[in-house]
Amino acid sequence: MSPTDIPPEGRVLYPQIPARTSVIDSASREGSPVTGPSRTSNPITLEDIYSHMVALQQAQVTMQIENKKQRQADREALDSVINNLSRIMSEDDGPRGRSASRAPEQASGPVRVRPSVEQEGHEYRQARSAKVPDPAKLSDGISPTYDYWHVQIIGKFKVNADHFADEDARMYYVFNTTDGDAQRYLYARYQPNATDPFKTATEMIDYLGEHFVNPHRVREAKREYKKMRMNETQSFHEFKTKFIHLADEAQINVDDRLDEMYDKLTLPLQEQLTGQRHNIKTLQDLYLIASSVDSEMKALQNRKNVRERIKARATTAAPTSVASKTFGMASSSMTTAPQLFTAAQRSFTPARTTPGVGDPAIKKEGTPAPSVCYNCSQPGHVARDCPLPKRTTDIKEMGEAEEVTDVEDMSGNEDA
Repeated sequence: MSPTDIPPEGRVLYPQIPARTSVIDSASREGSPVTGPSRTSNPITLEDIYSHMVALQQAQVTMQIENKKQRQADREALDSVINNLSRIMSEDDGPRGRSASRAPEQASGPVRVRPSVEQEGHEYRQARSAKVPDPAKLSDGISPTYDYWHVQIIGKFKVNADHFADEDARMYYVFNTTDGDAQRYLYARYQPNATDPFKTATEMIDYLGEHFVNPHRVREAKREYKKMRMNETQSFHEFKTKFIHLADEAQINVDDRLDEMYDKLTLPLQEQLTGQRHNIKTLQDLYLIASSVDSEMKALQNRKNVRERIKARATTAAPTSVASKTFGMASSSMTTAPQLFTAAQRSFTPARTTPGVGDPAIKKEGTPAPSVCYNCSQPGHVARDCPLPKRTTDIKEMGEAEEVTDVEDMSGNEDA
């Protein structure tokens, strides 16, 4: 093989060496002595190097082809084993568990064969939809409500339809997204020994609706919608939100909502909208105009309330200030009154008013007047002999009272 036989992409650039010229020949021409046996019989040429390189490349290509064939054979053998196992499992004693309630044609349908290794590449993984978050479990129909749960379940089945292999998978998913009362309702007909088992997931969803949905909901919503009126303290945004909710619940015709909403507004708001009534053609127009006008009215009302409070404070501040000054003068003049009263009280002993003591009208001749205790006001003893706890009084007053009692006792004895 010559260098020209090698394709351009497989060629390697080497330094230019004269063709069929050995290293020994070049050395002999330069005068270098060469000892030993002659080696000119098998010189290494550039063509020999090229031929060895081509042989190595061919060997590498052949090895790659053989390895690829071996891998393909291994893949085919693995797919064959998987298909055989799938066929054996589908033929093993018929359907079991919940699948027993399915129709015979479903159990004997085509076997779902696992895709081959090549099909599990990037294109196959991208074909599956992204998983939608699971809804909150339905329990008592309050949090979440049945309506919200119903919407999420239906959306899950639509968006992630490729995540559910068959109807059994959807039925189990519905049962697994319930709890408490809702799951107890389903279990009666979902258990393996149920006499009237569910056939589809939609049947299970509708069965729960019979327990949680109020059959008179529309009529009750119409009654509440009819009585609804906008409150003076209520903002238009709050009123609009409640109006739309009740209108949807009561199934009010969309064409009738414009006039009915206008009639339910407050009278001050209707008066402000009278001049712009001809510009209101749709509900959206009413939303925008009424919201803007109501916001301005609320702002003006707040400013009026602030002014009224300021005036009320100014009106009540003047009389209060005069009264506080007068009261301050009176209180300052009375600060020493308790002290003066206490001093006078200490220097004065009140006259005794106990009946039967010192009263000549009821004294009997020859009978001494009984002594009265100053501590407990009881007759028969004096304060120093009183068995009751001593009353907290001034010591000087107690002494004077005892002296008065002794004088009265002595006078009584002299009369006797």
